[in-house]
Amino acid sequence: MDTFLENARRIFEVATSDASDAGRDRHEEFAVLVRPDGGLHILMENTPALDSTALAMGARTAYRVSRSGLGVRVEGREEGRRCLLENQSPARGWGELLRDSPLYTITSPLLTSGSPAGSAFTPAMRFA
Repeated sequence: MDTFLENARRIFEVATSDASDAGRDRHEEFAVLVRPDGGLHILMENTPALDSTALAMGARTAYRVSRSGLGVRVEGREEGRRCLLENQSPARGWGELLRDSPLYTITSPLLTSGSPAGSAFTPAMRFA
């Protein structure tokens, strides 16, 4: 396998191996730059332009790692090549399917405005 892709896979494995829920509510992002001599330079702050950061630091290969409760993402760039490894948390998918808020509510006409006070009880539905 290509060194560029193998390193991306290894970084991804390490980033996804932490099974603790401690960082679940936090968003962590850092960059790993590989210099021409093989040395690593790790930037712990948010680096919006990975290509220009790698160029400024003299790196030939750069990887950005993003971790949050939504999952892990590793983006790699090297001399016109790109790769992306992404893993979405299973909790995210279920959270979208099983909502906490109802899609509709049933109310009594006595609680809604504009209904006659003497009318018979007929429930009204409102959609959210």
